[in-house]
Amino acid sequence: MANPTSNFGWQMPTPTDLVTDLPADFEVFGQAVDTSMADLKGGTSGQVLSKNSNADMNDQYLMIIKNYIKLSPDNARIN
Repeated sequence: MANPTSNFGWQMPTPTDLVTDLPADFEVFGQAVDTSMADLKGGTSGQVLSKNSNADMNDQYLMIIKNYIKLSPDNARIN
C-alpha cells in the first residue's frame, strides 16, 4: 500500500493490493483522514469556518454578528 494522495499523503490501496488486505488498508486510510480533519470538528449554529492563516488546515470558527442589529430568521429587522 504505497499510493499516497497528492494533497495530504494519505495512504490508499493500490489496484494490485490483495483483496484480503483491504479491510486493514481502509482502516489506515480512514484513520489518516480522521486525524487530518479533526480540527474541523466542532462549531455551533451561527458560526462560520474561516482561514486563520495562509497555512493549510489552519482554520477557526467565528461568530458573526451583523452590525449588532438583531435580525429575525428571514433577516427582517426587529425593533
